[in-house]
Amino acid sequence: MANLNDPRADQDSSTMNFQASIIKVVVGTDKYTYRVHKSYLTKPGSFFETALKKPWIKGHHRTIELPEDDPYDFHVYVQWLYTGKLFCKPLYEQEPETEERNYGLLFDLYVLGQKLLDREFQDRVVDATIAASHDTGYKESSKRLFPSDGVVDSLYRRTSKGCPMRRLLIDLSICQGGEGWMVPAQNDPDGINVEFLIDLATAFYKIQADDTIMDKLEELDEDPGCEYHHHGKDEECGSYGGKKIEAL
Repeated sequence: MANLNDPRADQDSSTMNFQASIIKVVVGTDKYTYRVHKSYLTKPGSFFETALKKPWIKGHHRTIELPEDDPYDFHVYVQWLYTGKLFCKPLYEQEPETEERNYGLLFDLYVLGQKLLDREFQDRVVDATIAASHDTGYKESSKRLFPSDGVVDSLYRRTSKGCPMRRLLIDLSICQGGEGWMVPAQNDPDGINVEFLIDLATAFYKIQADDTIMDKLEELDEDPGCEYHHHGKDEECGSYGGKKIEAL
């Protein structure tokens, strides 16, 4: 039989519900407006599920305001809700200096997921961050890109101790870091986050006590699995059947 381009899918396999009511989300000080189906926003235990239960939100025109959040971050979040893809991959061939924008956006998305209580989204951002750590940047460069001191500080100031993204950042620093990464800190000691340095030093001491840790870190160049995800060890990964979502 010839190989046909068959676009069909099982009748009951679609998960999209376009009959659901629309929620208006107003984001940022400039009040960018997004209209999203309620069924996509209201995951169990999420920020939006709780917000829509409040008496002041009820009525025909249900609006939720996020004045302190960045409209572009929320735009990426909504795109992910509908497509399962993170449209956040920078165009390195056009922008040679993109470390700040690359990791800065990913960390902003992670913090947004933290606020919205969407752990699955945070897990997907973690996967995208691991993928970004393999990027070599502009054209034929072999140099891997890494978050600048300012981006690291921004993540640490908005997350708490034990945060999975913090753990990933420390492990990436050990696995891929070099002496040159400390040059900016030597020139401007006040520009690097103290908590980050403490976590990094603690991790190096652990390596001295247990050399098997390096075996785990080497998996960052292969497939770290769910090491940095929020879900428990006995819980199924929410990344769409265990397949990581590619950042586009």
